[in-house]
Amino acid sequence: KAVIAQIFLDNEARDVNIAAKNWFGKMREPVNKFVHLHRAFNARETVERFYEIWDTSGPEILGQAAMKPPSVFNYYSPDFGPSGPLAYSQVRAVDDLGARKNEPLLGPEFEITNTSTIAGFSDFWGWGVYGGFRATYTGNGQTRNLRWTTNYVPYIATRSTPSASALADDAQALIDDLDVLLTAGNLKPAFKANLVAMVNGITRTGTCDDDDDPNTPQVNAIVCQRDQRFRAAFWQIVNSADYAIQR
Repeated sequence: KAVIAQIFLDNEARDVNIAAKNWFGKMREPVNKFVHLHRAFNARETVERFYEIWDTSGPEILGQAAMKPPSVFNYYSPDFGPSGPLAYSQVRAVDDLGARKNEPLLGPEFEITNTSTIAGFSDFWGWGVYGGFRATYTGNGQTRNLRWTTNYVPYIATRSTPSASALADDAQALIDDLDVLLTAGNLKPAFKANLVAMVNGITRTGTCDDDDDPNTPQVNAIVCQRDQRFRAAFWQIVNSADYAIQR
């Protein structure tokens, strides 16, 4: 009981002012981002109803493979600290942290955050999150093809119901919803305003092709507009610093 009280009643868990500090938060690990985004949009494998994930440890993919850390310390050293300004006290100089204000910040998860894994996740997002994750399971003498698809209907409706309401029709409502869903309301105001302006700038008229498949027939422009608005906002948020750090 005492341990639980210490966790849930700690001022860092309850004070939104602390959560807004530059030094507060935890870097999201790539596999955790993958799982978080699938859960956020209710991803489901509708036939087999279970997950089978292949090796995603390559730096061009996630830089991690679920349940396969190279050591008991996970994928990074427990005492690793980021280099540059993040490591030193200037990010905390305005805060009264007493004797600890000159201590360097530790951030073990930053050890696997580099140009390769950042670019790798950005690419992986397109086909492993947004487009649905695919895998093959072999067992019990049979091979089964699996695919988990995410549910974006509240944001873009569907091709067959373009007249239905969708959050992508209202840029502010779309960004507000994604802000709460993906970052617990921690998107910075200036970034949110830029996102709203970007979404409002995506307009389509007539008919258009909503993917890269030349065999896909032209569809109602509102379908393209919604999909492209949602896709652009989604991509910008999950590749932003505001999403990278969980607060």
